[in-house]
Order: sequence, then structure tokens, then C-alpha cells
Amino acid sequence: MVHFYSILVELVFNGTANLLASLTEPGSKPYNQMQQMVLADVDNGQKKRMENLARIMPLRSRAAIQARSTHSIQQGLKKIIKGLRPTMLETCGGSNLSLCSWEEPMKEFILQYP
Repeated sequence: MVHFYSILVELVFNGTANLLASLTEPGSKPYNQMQQMVLADVDNGQKKRMENLARIMPLRSRAAIQARSTHSIQQGLKKIIKGLRPTMLETCGGSNLSLCSWEEPMKEFILQYP
């Protein structure tokens, strides 16, 4: 096993990245739940802003602003999710995954056994 460490690291990285990609696929249940939570948090903050705008802006204009904001938030979330794999790759030190090493603990563990 020790001799195949680099292959194991790549398998673990790819497995993790693929799992995240499948869980965060737009339209999936986890993605929809995440989007609902983000929109709910934003909605809480917007209510206050909309209350202030109510004094100076007609209802129709406020609804248009809110619709644009929701669309913008949905697009932003998609962009963040799409960037997960590249961010993981960068965080792990590039294609050699040098910053995501668990080689020493793995070797210690494996070498405990005859």
C-alpha cells in the first residue's frame, strides 16, 4: 500500500471532488436545499432594506429589484459551486496534491502490521 500512495491520494481527491459535484448538481435535492437556505437568509436581510425603500419607491419597482436580486443570487451560487473542484485543487497544491498529504500517518499505520 505504501508504494501506491500517490495513486491513493489521487483516488481520494477525485472521489471527494466527484461526490461534491454530484451533491451540488443544480436541481439535486441537496443543491435545492442549499439554495433555499441561501435565499431565506438573503430574504431576511432584504426585508429590512425593502421596508426602507417602501417610503420612496412604488411596489412594482421594489418587486423588480427583488426578482433581479434573487436571480443574481442563484447565478452566484451556481458560480461558487462550479468553482469547488478548482478551489480544492488549488488548496491541495495543484496537480501533485502536495498540500493534501496524509502519507506519513498512513505509512505509520500500515507499517504497524507485519
